[in-house]
Amino acid sequence: MFKLNQTKTYWTPVTVEIPTDGGRFEKSTFDACFKRLTRDEFTDLQKSLANRELNDLDFCKKVLHDWKKVQDEDGQDIPFSDSTLSRIDQEVVQFAPAVVTAFFATINKAREKN
Repeated sequence: MFKLNQTKTYWTPVTVEIPTDGGRFEKSTFDACFKRLTRDEFTDLQKSLANRELNDLDFCKKVLHDWKKVQDEDGQDIPFSDSTLSRIDQEVVQFAPAVVTAFFATINKAREKN
């Protein structure tokens, strides 16, 4: 059964692959809470990204609502905020592209099922 009344957000895992020595990658996973977009909002963001009006970080700020399992080097949870997101983007260049990829995967997966 399909219900039109949906939540405003949804959670999904995101895997960030960080290069290490020897051509290997260390995979780290966290849970992202994405905003559920309307068709028009999605189309506008997709166009802005394609036209390079938005970079990956700006896109993340539009679609990311919260996260879980993002921790500092001491294992302490890092609360979600735009400024924290910007800081992580500066320190881990693979972070924002991984979020963008995960977001589009949720859209593409829905298209595959229909």
